[in-house]
Amino acid sequence: MVGLMFKAVLFDFDSTLVDYRYGDHLAIDEIRKKVCSYFNSNDFYEKSKEILYKIYENPRPSEADVNELRIKNLLQELELNYEKHHIKEYYRIYLNTVLVYEGVHEFFKSIIGKTKTGLLTNSIDSHNQRKRIEVSKLGSYFDEIGIANEIGYWKPDIESFSWLAKRLHVRNTECIFIGDNEENDIKGASNAGMYTIKRNREDKPKETTIANRTFDTFNELTSIIGEIL
Repeated sequence: MVGLMFKAVLFDFDSTLVDYRYGDHLAIDEIRKKVCSYFNSNDFYEKSKEILYKIYENPRPSEADVNELRIKNLLQELELNYEKHHIKEYYRIYLNTVLVYEGVHEFFKSIIGKTKTGLLTNSIDSHNQRKRIEVSKLGSYFDEIGIANEIGYWKPDIESFSWLAKRLHVRNTECIFIGDNEENDIKGASNAGMYTIKRNREDKPKETTIANRTFDTFNELTSIIGEIL
């Protein structure tokens, strides 16, 4: 690490700091229980994820409620009727069930005052994403938060990473980016000139990565950052 000087540590949000799947699955499953309880829970959820991924493909809708569209399309494919209370039920659970990974709060407390911090998240629905960040109680740890639909740039675009670095008044090469997604987070940040650290997800097999470092737990990450800063 000799010769490296980092002034900011940047993060992805979902599946890096919080378990997106946990709250989303609970919320989708509540709809399944009400409209088709006979349907397998995991199959129902996986189908909903496929539909969500299609919605997030270009061109991305800028104003649409992606989760309402997702639920409508899901029920339509199963020849079931969508009703407005379905999306209300989804958000009642999804927006209030944000599971922070073990050790995250302790990690941030360990770096307070040592570096600038930023959050960069790909989200169409910025209002609800800010609500989830608030519920997670992680928002106060960040000097700057960038949500794709607000800033107009999406990971892995280099511009999205550069936007956050500029807001923090640091160079891209002075940033460490921490994320879980190889394409959006690691390759994107690397192309932007940033040092990258990848979180290995417990729900996915380890894959080849171009990240400079990897970690499984936030205790490990604390040690890695302690070596670098």
